[in-house]
Amino acid sequence: MIEPLSCLNKDPFIRLGDGQAPVLNYNLPQETCFKVYGRIPFVVPKEYFKKETNNIPAINFWDLYKDKYENEIISDLNGQLVNYVFSLHWQQQSKVNAGMW
Repeated sequence: MIEPLSCLNKDPFIRLGDGQAPVLNYNLPQETCFKVYGRIPFVVPKEYFKKETNNIPAINFWDLYKDKYENEIISDLNGQLVNYVFSLHWQQQSKVNAGMW
């Protein structure tokens, strides 16, 4: 008798049509894993890019956060996300109030 190549069962990654919301299975079979022991160099000449792409913006992410601790960065980014979501809500609400939606 032929033995299976994997010790994992062959259940599908997602089940549809059971009358319930689909549930994803994130347990990937071993066959999808591949260890790389080397790399292939991929060199793109600078001439392929526009000259503007070589300029570093005056205020960029890396300069803003280079001297901060991880928890400070997370707190700051979470605050920015909350402000962004809040502004999207008010933009949408103003369109509704103006009769655009």
